[in-house]
Amino acid sequence: MLRSVHPQTLFHFVLTNQVAWEALDHDDNKKFVSETNDGQPGLEIGFHVPIKPDSRVITRLGRNADLILRHSTPQKVMSRVYVAFEFHPTTHFILLSVRSKALTSVTFGLVSPPGDPGTPENTMPVPTLGDGVIVYSRDHTVSIASYEFKLVWRTLSSTLGQNIALFKDLALQGYNSCLQRMAAFGSRDRPSDYDHTEAQSWHVTRLNTAKCQLFEEVKEARERLGGDDSGAFGTVYKAVDKKTGNLFAIKVVKLEGDPLQIQTARAALHREVKNLERLNHPHIIEYLGCGAFETNAPEIRTPLREGSLASLTKSVESKQERRILANSVTEQILTALDYL
Repeated sequence: MLRSVHPQTLFHFVLTNQVAWEALDHDDNKKFVSETNDGQPGLEIGFHVPIKPDSRVITRLGRNADLILRHSTPQKVMSRVYVAFEFHPTTHFILLSVRSKALTSVTFGLVSPPGDPGTPENTMPVPTLGDGVIVYSRDHTVSIASYEFKLVWRTLSSTLGQNIALFKDLALQGYNSCLQRMAAFGSRDRPSDYDHTEAQSWHVTRLNTAKCQLFEEVKEARERLGGDDSGAFGTVYKAVDKKTGNLFAIKVVKLEGDPLQIQTARAALHREVKNLERLNHPHIIEYLGCGAFETNAPEIRTPLREGSLASLTKSVESKQERRILANSVTEQILTALDYL
């Protein structure tokens, strides 16, 4: 009989091939085997799994990790720590981080929700290769070297939005608890053999070149900014990068009118984007990329800046402070215009 799930468990790894089933029977893994919502045995993933606390690391998997994956072949050699699930302390998203040098040996993709016919394989058509964000409350297929898993979330609420909020709270609680354990983890308790792979993290190891697409959005995490009102030329959204979990902004531009007007507006926007690519000034927002230019809702990607000029002006009370703010903002605008 399977034991009850640990309350700090975020999701299970349900095994879908014979190699993965061998991991379920490993002596070191058995204490983390519990029952999923639909009665299947699965490996628990949560902050309670590691013996040694390690900041944002939730659970590691590998030859000598928190959960043991021993199967190895000449083509797919299992490393000491092959992958790790990590918590992003700013965005509170969960990331799958590949610690192995064989980055292409790890893939994952969303499973189609109930009632969605999906693709013939019943998964989203383009799986993520290597590092990436795990979407809350959405099951995934995960391939790690020779192992095939299904990532299955627990059900904490019958409402999807509430379920996501509860999981984010649970992950944040686990992260804060981990930090407290680390503070109590004295230097005399630390292992003498330092594992350099543990120091590698998503924002250090994954460098992008100028030829790479800087950001790839997690579509399910897009969040509209500024309420229901759109700006003069479109709507701004807060978005999450699929690889790193970092936040950025997407401006969706509205192209309206007859076909000739739309093509003229698209050409003007294209010229503006080409100009943005060449700009480098502290008072002009950086350009991070674009997308969907073949549609009537092209997108421009920039860094996310919290707040607005309107909210900034409301935060100052005295006339003197407002005068100082106005002078500062005006100077920044004029220097940017002078640069242009």
